[in-house]
Amino acid sequence: MHHNSANIDKQLEHFLFNTFMLKSSDIIMITDGETDFTKARILGVNSSFEFITGLSQKDLIDSPCSEWINTSDSQLLSLNSAFKTSSAVLEQLAIKNNEGDLTQIQFEIYPVQQETKLWIWQAKLLIPSQLIVRNKQLKQQDMMQALEKTAGQTAHDFNNILAIIMCNNDLLLEIIEDSSPYYPLLYSISRAVDKGTHLTRSLMVFAQKNILNNEEFNLNDCLSSMANGLQENIEAYHILKLELCDQPCNVYVDQVMLEECISNLVLNASQAMFENPLGKSTIFIDIKKVFIPQQKDAFEQLILPQEYVKITITDTGAGITSTNLPLIFTPFFTTRKINAAKGVGLSMVYGFLKRSAGYCLVNTEVGKGSSFSLLFDIS
Repeated sequence: MHHNSANIDKQLEHFLFNTFMLKSSDIIMITDGETDFTKARILGVNSSFEFITGLSQKDLIDSPCSEWINTSDSQLLSLNSAFKTSSAVLEQLAIKNNEGDLTQIQFEIYPVQQETKLWIWQAKLLIPSQLIVRNKQLKQQDMMQALEKTAGQTAHDFNNILAIIMCNNDLLLEIIEDSSPYYPLLYSISRAVDKGTHLTRSLMVFAQKNILNNEEFNLNDCLSSMANGLQENIEAYHILKLELCDQPCNVYVDQVMLEECISNLVLNASQAMFENPLGKSTIFIDIKKVFIPQQKDAFEQLILPQEYVKITITDTGAGITSTNLPLIFTPFFTTRKINAAKGVGLSMVYGFLKRSAGYCLVNTEVGKGSSFSLLFDIS
């Protein structure tokens, strides 16, 4: 649906202009009622928007919104979903000026419910320190996307190499007697191939190239059956405390992959905690149904405001520094000793959640511990 500014009701136009344009120091843009962002057109802007773009209102009016607002694929989906459901949305977007330079802006976008549906885009200009933070976030997103592509291709190539080694080694093991001095060497090759296969599988999960076998199941039952195995895998001086949801919590995901992700998070929590001289340290696993307001998750994905099943793993370890926090989902990143861990556990969580339309929230405080929350749609 296309509306020219001349077709706007005069009374509504006057109200919008005086309320949002003249009286606000915020950056303001008004667009038509088009539900597809790529087709939306600008009906009006204020002086702050003119200042950011270096263009006059005359230049901007009736031009495509997408000409001046840059969006990623995920942001485009978020905007179109909001437009179609007439829902307000908060998005971090980039305004392009007349020289092609980008300025990061957090827009609150909401509809005006009138006969002619309009959209108001309102934002405050980010101060330089906020811009630096946001630019770091964007660079981190670009790096992760590049790593996904590289990891997927590398894992695929290594899988092919490992398959050849495994086939030939298995043939030799069938030919050679168990008493042969070469048998232990061939067996050690098999063990190494198994480890390599597990590692490449982890990279495939991170790159979201693995096959998922989604099914509906109750998380309470799933975690209850895992509890004993999880306790056996963590340090002897750590206690695992499981708090189940007071109602059935059904989800539709790959159960085997979810269990592996939870195991990785529990193992990470155990390794992050030092021995408590006053007693045993506790790792908490909590399952609940909870409403999550609109916000960005640890992967910079926009969480839609609704009720989710939330699994939280909490430790009382050393916490994560602000320097390391953006890197924790990167493959092979670890702060531990070289041979202590391979640093692929959290990257598997990253890939699985993105592939499963799930979200991750991370809360951490240096010296006090961390919590990782996994969010899934209720099935």
